[in-house]
Amino acid sequence: METTATFYSSEDNAVQAVTACYSIMVYRGSFSRNFWAFGDVASDDTEAAGEIGGVDQPPMQRIDQMLHVPTNPYLFEYWRNLYEGINNCNLVLENLTGAEFDENIRNRLMAEALFLRGMYYFYLNITFGGVPLVTRILILDEYYSTPRNTIAEVLHQVQEDLQAAASVLPDTYSASGD
Repeated sequence: METTATFYSSEDNAVQAVTACYSIMVYRGSFSRNFWAFGDVASDDTEAAGEIGGVDQPPMQRIDQMLHVPTNPYLFEYWRNLYEGINNCNLVLENLTGAEFDENIRNRLMAEALFLRGMYYFYLNITFGGVPLVTRILILDEYYSTPRNTIAEVLHQVQEDLQAAASVLPDTYSASGD
């Protein structure tokens, strides 16, 4: 039976784990539909819904009116999905540290997880202000009791993650993925 300890000891599994860190980018509620809503609809760049009377897309109209409530499905999906990505990154970072396969590959995978975690926190921070900063795997009781951090604290963690990733990752990758 595969355990967390044995799963992360395989290079192929470690690559799959990092792929899971990227996977939330294609979710409908992450960087596709919702991403433009928080940048464009929440500004004067666009108007939510097209008809007079405003009965089309009420959750999107609430974003347009800057009425942000936790029951808004666009806000909820975005928050949930980015924290899912952060959790996946934390799993990689906690479990790859001692993995015994090619050190260069392990370091690159960990740097990718750091980059993604930093990016996810950056977007959460600019969308919601200070958010709970989670840099390790939480136990169940901690999920609902972790306090919000300040914008400055989150940005400091973003900077740390991105600088650590930049120190390991190459400036470019070849088209073949080498």
